[in-house]
This record gives sequence, C-alpha cells and structure tokens, in this order.
Amino acid sequence: MKKILLSVAAIALTGSLVAAPHEGGPKEHPQKEKAFSFQKEEEQGADVEQFLTPLVQNEWADIADTAVLDAGCGSAKWAILAAQNGASVCAVEEHTRLIDQAHKALVEAGVEAQVHLDRGKMGSFPYEDSSFQNAMSSFVAGRLPSTMVHMSVDSTEVTGLDAHFRELNRVMDEDGRLMIVVPGSYDVVFTDGTREEVEVEKEIEETLAQIDQNDNPNLIARKLGKLSDVRKATFVKREGRLTLVQDVKELRAGEEIWRKTPSGAKLYYFHSDEEILVAIRNTGFFCEEIKRPCFGGRVKYNLYHENEENASLGKAYLTSNPFTIFYVVK
Repeated sequence: MKKILLSVAAIALTGSLVAAPHEGGPKEHPQKEKAFSFQKEEEQGADVEQFLTPLVQNEWADIADTAVLDAGCGSAKWAILAAQNGASVCAVEEHTRLIDQAHKALVEAGVEAQVHLDRGKMGSFPYEDSSFQNAMSSFVAGRLPSTMVHMSVDSTEVTGLDAHFRELNRVMDEDGRLMIVVPGSYDVVFTDGTREEVEVEKEIEETLAQIDQNDNPNLIARKLGKLSDVRKATFVKREGRLTLVQDVKELRAGEEIWRKTPSGAKLYYFHSDEEILVAIRNTGFFCEEIKRPCFGGRVKYNLYHENEENASLGKAYLTSNPFTIFYVVK
C-alpha cells in the first residue's frame, strides 16, 4: 500500500505510585538503525553539574511519594536523583548497553528497589495511562526526527517528536509536570578554557580537513572525538564536507548534525526551540517557562573559577546556554 509522508516542521509560533505495564499505545514507525547506538553523552560533564543538575533538583525538591518517569534514561542520572528525593520511579531506555549501564548505576547508588527499569521505544512506553505526576525527557528529542505523518488508505501514523510527546502526555496525570531538555547554542563552541580560542579553532579546522566525505560514521566519531578541549560543538554536512556550525539559522528542521560532547561525538537530529514548542502545543501540553542557563556575566563566572578547584568551563559559558529547558504541564 503506497503511503503519503507529510513533514510537520517548525512553523511560526502561535501561541498508583508504580506504573503498571501497558499493552497498547501508538505504534513506533521503524527508523533506520544508525551504525552505532545513541549515547547520552550530553548528560555528562561539568556544565551539566553547574547549570542543569541544580534546576532539576529544584524542580524535583517536593516529589516524595509521587510517581516519576525518566524517558530515555540513559545511565539513569535523573532516575537516581528522583529516587533519592523519595519518588517511585520508572526509567525507560531502548538501547541494551545503556540499560546495563543504568542498572549498574542504580545498584551503586543503592536505589534499585525504587526504580523500575524497562526497555521501550520513545514513542510507545510500556505503562498505563495517567501513571505519572512528574516526568523527564532529557536529550531524547535529538535522537528523533521531525514529526512525520504517514498516511495510507487504512491508517494515519504519526512519528518523530509528536509521537514522543503524545506518549508522554498519555502516561501523565492531569496537571502532571514535565521537563524537556535539549541542546542549546548550536552555533557556539564550548571549551574547557585551557587554551586560547584561536588555538581551538585551528584544531577544529585541522580535524575537519582530515574527515573525508566517504568516511563512515564510526570513523567520523573517532576523529571528532579527538577534539580534547571542546566540550560542545555542532557540525553539519555541506556540499559533501563536514563543517562547523557558526550560524544556527543555516540549519534545517530535522536535518542530521554531529554533536561533539565531553565523552565523544554522535549523530543527532536538529530541532530549533520553535519546533520543540510547536510539538509541545500539538500534543496537548502547555509550556510554562523556558530556561537557557549560563553564567550571565563576569561576576558568577569569576566566582565559579575562584571556588571550583577543577574549574573547567570556558568563556563561551559567560553568555551562551549549553542547554535549553522547557517546563511543561499537561
């Protein structure tokens, strides 16, 4: 049966404690497997501890005796935090290796009894409707393509961002709260501040010159991964060559990008904040607030370097946000 595929890209803005298994839920349209598994490197590093962890701790300060979902849990960083704050937690991840890492982390943290770890797709969770009062979707959007509507004579199927957010909406209670975390400042190179910017720029240029248009993803990941002083940077293919993103306006909704993060380099899909907002609104949520954390000036930046023995955040963090956080309610 021939299908019609419609892309829903970014458009102008308009305005029980333990979850039970769920048999149904929307189907997940199979995506082509990449040459390697997605890894949650974005959740590692000094910038996460400086800018993101305090926000999550504040949001989840009063979640004791509630049910929390960590969707796309990676190595269970946020599931552990929720459990330590007294919540009953379900953590779902689709990659076996990350599930193994999450289980090990839960045991080491001593909270394995409070966290139910499941394998599942990000567009079809194994939980009943209205199971959670709080939820986290941290760096999941980057592994999902833009919303696509797959139409045939017999059915209509939605995949991508909308499928993920609709599934979150399904499993959340009325008035449930959701945090969505995505990368920020795609056109900024974040460094650890140990070298001058001109030196880092030169190393990036030399590294890109070594990447051939016929290199496979694993080889590209290894070459970009050698950028030791670069905490976060974004790359995209233009005219067959990988280039550094220097203007986010040049990126297209849903196109593949490379992200260099503290633990390596991986393929993502690009989604602007506007596209995320449209998907949030399309799926029955309301965005209360958006935060783009950074030092915001020299005072906090200097205090950080004075008080942190192993300070490792460069000047880009003065005014640019490494993450964007959407505070969402059902």
